[in-house]
Amino acid sequence: MRTFRTLSFLLLTAVFSTAALAGSVEVNFDNLSDMDVVTNQYAGVLFSSTPGNVNYVTAQPQYMSTPPNFLCSGPASGGIDCAQETFLNFSSPVNNLNFDGMGVNDVGVVALIDVYTDGHFNSTVQLIGNSQGYAPDHVDLSSFSNITEIRLYDITDGGGIGWDTFRYDQNQGTTPEPGTLVMFGSGIIGLGGILRRKINR
Repeated sequence: MRTFRTLSFLLLTAVFSTAALAGSVEVNFDNLSDMDVVTNQYAGVLFSSTPGNVNYVTAQPQYMSTPPNFLCSGPASGGIDCAQETFLNFSSPVNNLNFDGMGVNDVGVVALIDVYTDGHFNSTVQLIGNSQGYAPDHVDLSSFSNITEIRLYDITDGGGIGWDTFRYDQNQGTTPEPGTLVMFGSGIIGLGGILRRKINR
């Protein structure tokens, strides 16, 4: 009987070790230094840009998202212009994604955001500028579930746009399907019967 309990525990551990562990994440770049290139410093998300460009940390504490740092694109040879494309690729789908656009000086459509869910293009969201100056323009993508990638592009604001304070809930691993749990339960019952027969001999 003790063997049966031990095996049951081990099987349960194996099944639920892959269960989804939801984690609330905030990426604000404040642990990095001015002009660091941002790529894979944050677990579960990769930042990139178009060929020849990168995403830099810029320290400008006058901007009011989560000072002092935010993200700004520019040529890989150096310097920021905050006008190049930025991609975020998530290693597992995220929900409740929101972040801030920094330094928006114009009004109207100042950038576009392509949203990919479950690995496929979903839709394009417009960033509407409100000439906020040092205050951030907030972007709320919480209506999308299972975001796997976003693309920030077509920046038309005269001074460019930076990005800061990415917040989201990230799934880490996979959840067992109901059928898996049924099969697990059936297996445990069957295993118990076999062990009882052996013990009673």
